[in-house]
Amino acid sequence: MTQCVSVGLFTLLCFIQMTVWAKDKHGTYIREFKDYPSFRMSIIPFLL
Repeated sequence: MTQCVSVGLFTLLCFIQMTVWAKDKHGTYIREFKDYPSFRMSIIPFLL
């Protein structure tokens, strides 16, 4: 980070958008593949 507010805001917004995409993709994998491991997380291990 460059200690600039605009860079921090951009990073936060990008992280939120990528989290939404990852959760959607994770849900698709669970529906599509019967043997998909249930312990996998979508973006942050042990949290999301």
